[in-house]
Amino acid sequence: MKGSVKPSAVPGKLGAVLNELTSYKSGKVYMEFASVADLFLKLDNVVQDYVNTAVARYARDAVAKEPSTETEKWLLSSYRKRVELMQAALGRVAEGLGISGSVLHLGKHRQPVSLHSVPAGFGDADAKKFVAYVFDDESEDRKRKALGRLAIIVCLGSISDGQIRRHFGNVEASEIYSGAWGFYAADPIGGRQALYLPRCSNSLRIEIALSSAITWLNQHENDIKGMATLRQRILDARV
Repeated sequence: MKGSVKPSAVPGKLGAVLNELTSYKSGKVYMEFASVADLFLKLDNVVQDYVNTAVARYARDAVAKEPSTETEKWLLSSYRKRVELMQAALGRVAEGLGISGSVLHLGKHRQPVSLHSVPAGFGDADAKKFVAYVFDDESEDRKRKALGRLAIIVCLGSISDGQIRRHFGNVEASEIYSGAWGFYAADPIGGRQALYLPRCSNSLRIEIALSSAITWLNQHENDIKGMATLRQRILDARV
């Protein structure tokens, strides 16, 4: 509990356990709580995250590996046609998950989003061209005081941490969270933020990844809103 007695001051076996948990040498991660309600909320968030991770991994390893005619159709198409098919699938899935009018509801926050597709792995230069100007395009047809967007990028192949940092153009400052569904990346200097959903080879995989990602976003509503507000101020200052 926050502000409680130091573990080193607790005698006996309990003190040994507390020291094992909180010592930086142990390699463990721990959280402090301010009240019983705060403790229960943190426990609930941890359990939800574990369940979402387990479901996503099961779907990825079992259900989503089944043969799909949609996957075959995508793979047999040219990159440009494949992007059209992926964008159509992403639009249907997004609408089914409550994204309406390019807005995602996160609690009380209304987060503007943009949808994008990469027709191969993120390391493929020709495929990555389809999202090369995701952040530059944000200022086009934008109204003043409009919140910054969250880019949702589905990728047919894999994505790495380094590739995301290079895409952001801010290798050192970019903050990246990794989940079973993919990655969330944010630039705390420029206010840019994006979801990267890898291995989306059909509509089912897109739905699994995006659904899990939205659950994670809901748990971080204030952080998402803060980045969107920062981006708004930066873009307004350029006008």
